[in-house]
Amino acid sequence: MMVRALLTSAGVLLSGCLPSPGAVAGWADPSMPVRDGLLVWLDADALPRAFPAHGRNDIEDGTAVDLWPDGSGRANHFNQLTARARPRFELNLGRGSVVFDGAEDVLTATGLAPPAEDLTVVVVFAPSTNQGGFRGVFASGVSGKNDYTHGINLGQGGSPTPSFEVLNIEGAGSPGEENFLRGQRFPFGEFRRVAAVVEGDRVRAYVDGRPAGQRSRKRVPVGLEVGTIGSRYYSNSGAAPVTDGFFDGKIAEVLVFGRALRRDEMDALDRYLEKKHGGRNGAAEHPGVRRVFLDPVDDPPAVKMFAPGFSP
Repeated sequence: MMVRALLTSAGVLLSGCLPSPGAVAGWADPSMPVRDGLLVWLDADALPRAFPAHGRNDIEDGTAVDLWPDGSGRANHFNQLTARARPRFELNLGRGSVVFDGAEDVLTATGLAPPAEDLTVVVVFAPSTNQGGFRGVFASGVSGKNDYTHGINLGQGGSPTPSFEVLNIEGAGSPGEENFLRGQRFPFGEFRRVAAVVEGDRVRAYVDGRPAGQRSRKRVPVGLEVGTIGSRYYSNSGAAPVTDGFFDGKIAEVLVFGRALRRDEMDALDRYLEKKHGGRNGAAEHPGVRRVFLDPVDDPPAVKMFAPGFSP
C-alpha cells in the first residue's frame, strides 16, 4: 500500500526556515567548500553524528530514518511520521546512504525558503531500477500545486528503462518531461553526482562534474514551500498533489542553494563530492544488487535447530 500524503503542516513536522543563514551544524562536514546561499544540506555520512544531536539513538545499518537532519544551519529537516514509509540507513565500509524502496518511502519538509528566482540542486544518488512513472529523487513546490508548474523536480522519466538513461528535470517555467542525459547511459546501482542549475531563462544540468543537457524556461520563481526526498509531488487527476513516483535506490547527499552557483563554485563543489563519494562504485558497493532489510518480529515463535553432533 503506497503512502500518498498531502504535504501540509498537519501531515509532516514543520521545518522552520530561518530568515537568514547561520553557521552550519556542528556535526556537519567542515570541509564543504560552498556555503553562500545554502538552504538544505542532507549528508548520509553525517547521520551517525546528527542523530544523537537531535535526541535520537545511535543510527546503525538498517535503522529506519524518520528524520534526516539538515546541516545547513536553517533547520530544514526532512521527516517521515509514518513508520512503514521510512527509508533505511545503510552503512557500507563506513560510508552512509539512505535507501528508498520505490514503493512508499519518502521524506518531506515544509517551509524550506521563500520562492527563489535562481536555484541550484545537487544530489548524489544511485538508482536501483526505473519502473517508469516519473520516479523522483528530489522535488519542491507550493502546497496544493504541482511540482512541475510551481517548483522543481529531479528524477527519472515516465517510461521504464533498463539503466539510468533518463534524467528528467522540470519545474516552474519549464514543465514537461525533458531528458538531460542526451544519450548517456549508466548502470543501475552506481552513484552519480547530478546538479540542476536554474538561472534566468535556462536550466542546466551537470553529471559527475561535466555539463549535460539544458533547456529554456520562463523567468518565474521556483517554489520552496514544500520539499520531498525520494518522490515527486504532483497529481494529474485534478485532485490535490500528493507524494508519488517513489524512488528505488540510494541517496548519499542533497544540497540546495537559493541561487545559481558560478561555474568555479560548481567545480569546487564537485571536486569535494568526488573525493567524498567517488569510491562508492567499487566492488564493495555491489552495483546492481539491492539489499533487503529485515524487520524484527515481536514475540516470535520458538524455533528448534538440529545439527550433527547435537541431540534434540
